[in-house]
Amino acid sequence: MWSLLVIQAISLIASVFLIVAFFSLFERQFLGSTQIRFGPHKVMISGLSQPIADAIKLLSKLYQRPHFGFWGLYWIGPSLMVFLGGFVWFSLPLPFSPWWPTVGGLMIFLVLSMSVYGTIFSGWFSFSKYGVLGAIRSVTQAISFEIVFTYSFFLALLSIQSFKMSSFINNWPIFIVTPWVGVVLFISLVAESGRSPFDLSESESELVSGYTIEYGSIHYTTIFLGENISVIFSSWFLASVVFGLCNGLTIMALCCLFIWLRATVPRIRYDQMMEVCWIVILPFMVNSTFTFTLIIF
Repeated sequence: MWSLLVIQAISLIASVFLIVAFFSLFERQFLGSTQIRFGPHKVMISGLSQPIADAIKLLSKLYQRPHFGFWGLYWIGPSLMVFLGGFVWFSLPLPFSPWWPTVGGLMIFLVLSMSVYGTIFSGWFSFSKYGVLGAIRSVTQAISFEIVFTYSFFLALLSIQSFKMSSFINNWPIFIVTPWVGVVLFISLVAESGRSPFDLSESESELVSGYTIEYGSIHYTTIFLGENISVIFSSWFLASVVFGLCNGLTIMALCCLFIWLRATVPRIRYDQMMEVCWIVILPFMVNSTFTFTLIIF
């Protein structure tokens, strides 16, 4: 039993990293097509080996760390990002898992609530004022939308009366029962993933590159992997919870939606983002949760 569980876990993690590698190639090709230009197409056949070339380039760059502080703490942030990004995938209803399928919803709550620590450590232990400011903005944004996400996901779990993620497949899709919950879940996951138009912590001109400014080589590679893993998981989560269709076509369509937002939607101001979260979405979700609970019980 345990040997099958280990083999399954290794296969799952390897598959996730392989998908993430080629997701970066697909994203660059998609962005190129939206701007009527070529994406990566030089390396081997139509650029299929571009992710391998990018990985070699990033890993071969000069390895540096801050002169102050303990170098082990400098590693915590990127390592935590990629670890949590891979660990959250075990909330899937796997056949040989002893307990994860029964509490997959709670596991998602736990892992996503811990994801902000990777950003905190990355900014703080980089010993850079720009990194700290970028981390503060990113953590504030993540915690704000995490509350909205919790309300929305709790309402979705309440509608199926189960913590099993597989239960969403056997019920009415959330976008039919409570369509506003699906919209709020999508907005929350875009914000927590740090994708456009909510990529404020990395793209503000006064913050240079946010909490990633002091990271390069393998450190930046792990942060990049963690962010892309978050996008893939968000697509799977929305496909399962909102649409009730856990298949490759639905997940791919949602990934395209994430990329399309990056290509077309302008970045909003930080104050506008916080206003939408705390003044518009959160009161609406609290009221809808209370009303929906009264209707059910």
